[in-house]
Amino acid sequence: MDAQFVKKCTEEHNEYRSKVKPGASNMYFMSWDAGLAKTARAWSKTCSSKHNPHLKRKGEAHPIFETVGENIYVISGNFTIKDAVKAWYDEEKYYNFDDNKCNKKNMCERYTQLVWGETYKLGCAANYCPKGIKGSKIEKDGSVFVCNYSPRQQAQVLGIVTVEIVKDSHRTVKEHLVQLVVRIFVGKTYAVNRIVKEFPNTLNGIQTLGQPPFYCQTAF
Repeated sequence: MDAQFVKKCTEEHNEYRSKVKPGASNMYFMSWDAGLAKTARAWSKTCSSKHNPHLKRKGEAHPIFETVGENIYVISGNFTIKDAVKAWYDEEKYYNFDDNKCNKKNMCERYTQLVWGETYKLGCAANYCPKGIKGSKIEKDGSVFVCNYSPRQQAQVLGIVTVEIVKDSHRTVKEHLVQLVVRIFVGKTYAVNRIVKEFPNTLNGIQTLGQPPFYCQTAF
């Protein structure tokens, strides 16, 4: 990998991460990872605007990191690293900090991945695609720029939470969890009743221990 390419990718990411307002207290400095760059390079050669499906399967995207995120930038003709990272950052205008969501009409997940505070490793690659970019309107002479990240943006694990469910209780397990909070995206919090509604898979790990009265245990 060209040293200047590595330097430019790392500098642009850290520069835009430093611009986040309000500033994140847990914003890590990003550094290069050869394994993530290898994954990015392999996917860039497919000349696709869609995400790498291997990232969803543990162990297939990196020999060490369990979670890997990805941003993709496609353009007709040539591109600059600065323009690509700026395009991702510019999705900030679609991000509502108050409720931690993108607006309904536009995506901003590339922005949230770029500024996800606890991501500290990245690896990028670019590829020229003379026959165009699959999944886009670019039919010839396209360029694709892929960056992979770890840890990826996600609900953060805050530990194991145990909640006592008393005998004859009329409250459900999820109602007992309603007072808990989960950090998600840029260091914000969601009440668990909102997690249940908008991110139902978060509670898939619930386990009941014994019979009533029993304890409900779940990890976030």
